[in-house]
Amino acid sequence: MSSQVIDSYRYGISQHYSTDFSDTNGWSTPQTHVYIDTGNNRLIWDLTSSGTDEFLNYDLSDMDVSNEEWLLRWEMYFTTLNLNGVDNNNVIRTGLFSNASPSGIYPSGDTLGFGFYVNFGTTNVLQSINEGSETKVEGTIFSMSTSMDTPYYCELKRVSANSLEMRAFTTSDYSTTQYGSTMTVATSSAVNNTQYLTFNPFMQGAMSGSGYSGYMKNLDFWNGVTTPP
Repeated sequence: MSSQVIDSYRYGISQHYSTDFSDTNGWSTPQTHVYIDTGNNRLIWDLTSSGTDEFLNYDLSDMDVSNEEWLLRWEMYFTTLNLNGVDNNNVIRTGLFSNASPSGIYPSGDTLGFGFYVNFGTTNVLQSINEGSETKVEGTIFSMSTSMDTPYYCELKRVSANSLEMRAFTTSDYSTTQYGSTMTVATSSAVNNTQYLTFNPFMQGAMSGSGYSGYMKNLDFWNGVTTPP
């Protein structure tokens, strides 16, 4: 299924971007710690080196991304998962950014994203960032008991101008056996123009230990809806 954009957003009909990562069409330049492996149909990321601050993104601006409703789904897998012995921000973050070249734990511009943090323990963070000012909630979807190479069917969606939700499931129907509980964070209409679909591995400062790594597969984004049409 290579990457493709289908349907039309105009007149209330949703747009849909879909990729199985068998090509890199439309994606930004690959970096050391986040890149697409077309031979294995994977977007690969790792947090194994001190000071990692990278991103890989896809520009959805042709869709005129809604500031009220959209739906992002992807498969997430872990290949290694080790605690970091230093209390630094250490996160793989997935979401929609307004910044084409994000940098830092609070990149300039706006961000709606989900992050899996690993320090002395693990923390799941759902966040809304408006020009560097963060609103967040913490929850439990992934933990140190997360199984290696097991699919986690992730669903991030903006359900209104004021609310963002995150869920993960055991099966590809995105409805059977939910991991943990639904996470919800307040956002606002001021968080807008988030047209860059982004994967963002970030490590603040030193790495202690072997770090953690994983990959994504089979991604879908629908604009203007909260359930697939």
